[in-house]
Amino acid sequence: MPRPDPQHTPGRNSPWEWLRRLHGPLAPVEIAPGVRVWLTLTYEATAQALCSPTLSNDPRHWEEFHSGRVGEAGLLPLTAPRDNALTSDGETHRRRRAPLVDGLAKLTARGMGQEITAITDRLIDSFIERGHADLIGEFATRLPILVLSRAYGLSDGNGLRLAELASRFWDCDPATADPAAAELEAFFAELTARARRWPGEDLASWMITHPSRLSETEIRHGLMSYIAAGNDLTAHLIANTLVELLADPAPERGPVLSHVDVGRAVRRACRVRPPLRVWPARYAIQDTDIAGVRIGAGEGVAIGFEPAHEDPALAHHVEDAEHTLLTWGAGTHTCPARSLAWEITEQGVTAVLRRLREPRLALRVEELRPRPGPLLNAFDALPVRFVPGRPASATRALGPGRPARPRPRRRGKGRAWLTRWWCH
Repeated sequence: MPRPDPQHTPGRNSPWEWLRRLHGPLAPVEIAPGVRVWLTLTYEATAQALCSPTLSNDPRHWEEFHSGRVGEAGLLPLTAPRDNALTSDGETHRRRRAPLVDGLAKLTARGMGQEITAITDRLIDSFIERGHADLIGEFATRLPILVLSRAYGLSDGNGLRLAELASRFWDCDPATADPAAAELEAFFAELTARARRWPGEDLASWMITHPSRLSETEIRHGLMSYIAAGNDLTAHLIANTLVELLADPAPERGPVLSHVDVGRAVRRACRVRPPLRVWPARYAIQDTDIAGVRIGAGEGVAIGFEPAHEDPALAHHVEDAEHTLLTWGAGTHTCPARSLAWEITEQGVTAVLRRLREPRLALRVEELRPRPGPLLNAFDALPVRFVPGRPASATRALGPGRPARPRPRRRGKGRAWLTRWWCH
């Protein structure tokens, strides 16, 4: 499968277009060394794969899962079957999803806008006087988790530690991803037990008292999946939107940034640089047909978000039409936190454009280093420069509690995620 490329642009030279011409709506690829799947390459195939009742989210239907190669490739923390809504189907999925949907509805009703604004201002205050910053490490990866920390009733220090652990899932390095998964599960086991003893106005407490009567394991795995998916993808949607806006070095574009339609900019980033390039797979529970391609029972269908949004068949749609975006999935497994993720992204991007004077990338886009692993459209860092400014408020700690001690992040060696083909 093609590797993430900072210079990637849609068009005839795109590797996805080359694969479409060679294979049609789905291509047989290795999503990681030795892990074979069908990859959706068109909008129609992707939408159909997301909604098909003959494809399951439970990896126990997947032949590759039982081969051991998924674990060797570092995909296990993302794809392992857990007692949550993400990897279940049917009535079990509905029962596990309902508490999270209802809990998020309570947060929305309570209103998160002022909370998000306060967090964005404090984050920007921490670097605005310097005139330079890493908008991923110092802003984008911190904003979503600090918002989610409020929803979980956590200190900011604990939230930042959880974000660092969840981020390791996406690098697909078993040396770091597997221990991170174990530590996350232990944390949420303790959080669930504490919420049961001392309930509060938070997601864990609401899930415990929900009429669905989830088990301890279901609550733990549900909370864990939301952190694992929600923080990194929202963070890199913020960052990728900023890359698209700041990539033009022309000095005259400075005043234009203050009048940007941020919603449209986010929609464009979803289309041309979606944070999730490919989701590992859905799994055929029987022989089935996706966009005219026969999929055998037990085979995996990887969801190609990036190739779907580049499909030339979408050219007749309005470029920023939200109804054509598949970024948050489709069908019964559509992301339940879409509205909150969108609000965090829009407010985060708006705050950067509002607070930073004459922001510009410190490196060319092609010099930005992609995150390791085959799944994300994400960068390790987003260095920017701007005219130094003044904090909006007096310097304050990021939140209650003692911040977790930073731990050095272990990196696996870069892998050559080469395109390979297999035949039936």
